[in-house]
Amino acid sequence: MKDIAEVQDGTRDPEIICRTDGQPAVGISIRKQGDANAVEMSKLVLEKIAMLQGAYAKEGMRFEVVANSSTFTKKATNAVIEDLLVAVLLVGLVMLLFLHSLRNAAIVLVSIPTSIVSTFVMMHLFGYSLNLMSLLGLSLAIGILVDDAIVVIENIYRHFEMGKNKVQASYDGRMEIGFTAISITLVDVVVFLPIVFTAGLVPNLLRQFCMTVLTSTLMSLLVSFTLVPWLTSRFGKLHRFQGKNLAGRVILKFEGFLEWVSDGFVRLLTLALKNRRTKIITVLTAIVLFFSSFLLVTSGLIGNAFMEAGERGEFLLEVVLPQDASLTQTDAITKRVEDWLRTQPEVVRTFTTVGANNKSFGLSAPNIAEIQVFLTPYGGIRKELTPVFARKTKVKLEEIIAGARIKTNPIDILGLSFSPIEIQLNGPSLDSLLVLAEKVKKKWRPCRAVSKLAPQWRAATRR
Repeated sequence: MKDIAEVQDGTRDPEIICRTDGQPAVGISIRKQGDANAVEMSKLVLEKIAMLQGAYAKEGMRFEVVANSSTFTKKATNAVIEDLLVAVLLVGLVMLLFLHSLRNAAIVLVSIPTSIVSTFVMMHLFGYSLNLMSLLGLSLAIGILVDDAIVVIENIYRHFEMGKNKVQASYDGRMEIGFTAISITLVDVVVFLPIVFTAGLVPNLLRQFCMTVLTSTLMSLLVSFTLVPWLTSRFGKLHRFQGKNLAGRVILKFEGFLEWVSDGFVRLLTLALKNRRTKIITVLTAIVLFFSSFLLVTSGLIGNAFMEAGERGEFLLEVVLPQDASLTQTDAITKRVEDWLRTQPEVVRTFTTVGANNKSFGLSAPNIAEIQVFLTPYGGIRKELTPVFARKTKVKLEEIIAGARIKTNPIDILGLSFSPIEIQLNGPSLDSLLVLAEKVKKKWRPCRAVSKLAPQWRAATRR
């Protein structure tokens, strides 16, 4: 090589610098494939990391997992399971108050595990997993699962009061109420079923949710037509409370409260329909309230978003210097930002990348640094939500750090961090990109209705 070029044996200048809590590190980002299970992948990766750390223990190599997206997923999943158990207990309590006995409440509650276990069979056949969407569907379905059983057992109980025996009352009560129970179930089916067969991003997100609700609901209908009448024909019993014990007095008090509420509705309805004038006032009031509810959205009192960001306690802080800034200059400014963050009691950990960010597509950007900030749980030391804390951090750093532009974006429930509107231009020539960027800015500057121009600019960036 020396005959045709000047060869030097040296080290290459760094293009990207990584640090965790101010200490130099080699950053490795591992992302799952689109169809992979994040929790399972995380488990396998952690096993491999432990194996490598043991193999290179003599060399002093140490691995530290800075961010693990599956941790939030497992916490959220456990929270949904806890809510699921609480929902079952509350449903049982309500059933006890309305059905007057533990026996009848237990018969109704049988429909919950029976329907859920049947739903697990569907999930196994379709390859679904217990994730946030499927567990959310089960939580929603808990209240729906007992609807059919309640309607059937209430009608059976009415036939008990007529003096019929258990078998006859169960048969007549179920046959008499069959079409009503079917209509109750089909109302839920027609809402969720069309989403399963549509295409696009939203159906892909909600398909497991909808299938879980549909299967459990249809199974609850089957249970109410088969298992519930069979149980009442064997174990059903007519209860009449006299108020001689504590349970009887509580239930009689509750029934008295329900009668008072019912009488109040009757009195209010009688007043609304008393004469022509009150009827007109009632109708006009209903119309005004109906259309006023739309104003809550259009006026901004109720916000709207594609997906709620959630509270992960993480946000990305981006430091942007002028285009001609070197990696050394950016690193010096970033260290000052890190030092300030470590003085904040709400900050638990930071992971810094100088020379690139999550939107640079692997390309070097010496004038950009990105810091992933991890906060303490909300409600303890930290009294502010993540977006509020991130915004205040941005304002304070802009006062301290001169010559740099600070941006903060909270990390949402999916582990992503994006601004509400982003336009990214990529190409081989910086000059042509600058010219194109100025054209884009001129087009967008006078625009008020962003949504009308968004589609054509998305297409332009893809080209």
